[in-house]
Amino acid sequence: FIFVTGFLILGYVLALLFTVWVNVNRQALEIPVTLYALVLGFMLLCAMLTVKNKSIKRLALNYFIPGALFFVLSDSVLAVNKFFVVLSYGSIVVMVTYASAIFLLANGAIKFLKK
Repeated sequence: FIFVTGFLILGYVLALLFTVWVNVNRQALEIPVTLYALVLGFMLLCAMLTVKNKSIKRLALNYFIPGALFFVLSDSVLAVNKFFVVLSYGSIVVMVTYASAIFLLANGAIKFLKK
């Protein structure tokens, strides 16, 4: 599970970096963007792995994994919008997905701490 999930997430991160790389390179942001993309992928992997913990499996499925996915989607749209092509309503998509991510992650954390 860890290997397959990690491989899929790494593939996504590399595909996203490949998509935006030309403009990232033009702006001399290769190192920070690459590091951020890897950290973002690692965050998603950690969220996905919470499903293996039986005591928080329900929280993982209802809050942590969807929240992490919305966060990755938000940052992916942001990166594409900034470095690849300007998207119609891109800013709105970023804010809605980001707000959804924060809502889910924060509520999941609250429910976990109340346990």
